[in-house]
Amino acid sequence: GLLTLLGVTNGRRATSEVGVVDIGGGSTQVVLAGPGRAPVAAGVKLGSARLTALLVEADPPTPAEIECLRAMVHERIGEAPAGSPRELTAVGGTASNLLRVVPAAALDRTMTRRRIAEALATLGSEPSAQASARHAVNLMRARILPAGAVILDAVLERYGLDRVHISEAGIREGAIFASARAGTGWRDRLAELARGWSR
Repeated sequence: GLLTLLGVTNGRRATSEVGVVDIGGGSTQVVLAGPGRAPVAAGVKLGSARLTALLVEADPPTPAEIECLRAMVHERIGEAPAGSPRELTAVGGTASNLLRVVPAAALDRTMTRRRIAEALATLGSEPSAQASARHAVNLMRARILPAGAVILDAVLERYGLDRVHISEAGIREGAIFASARAGTGWRDRLAELARGWSR
């Protein structure tokens, strides 16, 4: 999580609290950082594949199944670290593929809660094979993307935000920044490096 934060921030020190979220298949990782606080990373057992396997049978998911997804996500999202980020960045496959479902979002690489609702409406109206072909999304990803959208919306609600920026940067870029800054000993200094060193 701290490497992902570094990848997103390019080693810049945060001047206000920021958050990074990565929605995976089995869990969701949230990282918060800001001036005056050590960066904190925490995983929440909310993953798009896990929730789909548990709660979704229909393809596309029915409105009732989407509501079940919402209920479970809202029950567990409180496990994400407490904070008040002014900006949120999402990384990973869920975030980047949601951009493909809402063309306007691809232009500014931003998902708002309204756009997430639009994506859910679209994904709830077409089978995963059709969604995969129409939006150029991997078939397995198309099947679990509705759950990912529900999770992303809940993260925004958790922090009182309306929008999230989608970044292609992530853990690999973070490892490059850490290594360039601290050499081979970067692992021992990761907590310090995650605070940033440049403006």
